[in-house]
Amino acid sequence: RAVDKAGIQYVYPKRAAQIRQEYDRRLRHAKRVDIMGFGLRQFNLDYMRKLGDLSKHAKFRILIINPSSAHAAARDAEEKQSPDTIKREADEFIAQFAALYPKNTSKLQLRVYDCLPMVNIFRIDGDIFWGPYLLDRNSGNTFTVRARRRGVVYSQLKAHFDSAWETAHVPTALGPTPAAPAIDARPGTAGQLEASAATAPAPPES
Repeated sequence: RAVDKAGIQYVYPKRAAQIRQEYDRRLRHAKRVDIMGFGLRQFNLDYMRKLGDLSKHAKFRILIINPSSAHAAARDAEEKQSPDTIKREADEFIAQFAALYPKNTSKLQLRVYDCLPMVNIFRIDGDIFWGPYLLDRNSGNTFTVRARRRGVVYSQLKAHFDSAWETAHVPTALGPTPAAPAIDARPGTAGQLEASAATAPAPPES
């Protein structure tokens, strides 16, 4: 069937706290985790204080909306929330993250984005949970689709996240975005230049 070839495995009527058990059992043995949303309020409540332990065995990349983004204000109106609700949630998330984990590490990273997110993403290794943002409906009460690796849905959503990640920046509370590694060029023994990066490039995300 086309839906099987696309990698779609299951559709949940809601997301976040309502399907937390689906996240919990996968996070216990996760290796790579990507999260993208607006204010990430429920993720903050459920997992913020667990990230230190979870990141001992998993690499986390977390994308949250720039609190000052016009998209945050527009989404408040679409969900019929009080003005600045998402701004406050994003500000709170960033502040709590910075208090618990003062600097980004190779295993635990937070960035803020300015693009239009389009979908909510929670990738745990070979499973990606995603759902749209709909008019007049709270994000937590919106359906969520689970897709598996090697399907077109998974690959396109992961590419969407990767593109957003590359254009996002580290929030001010965590310091500036690290500069690109310096190149150390020295003459080789045969008179040729040997160029070595101070930090080896990271392997591509899988």
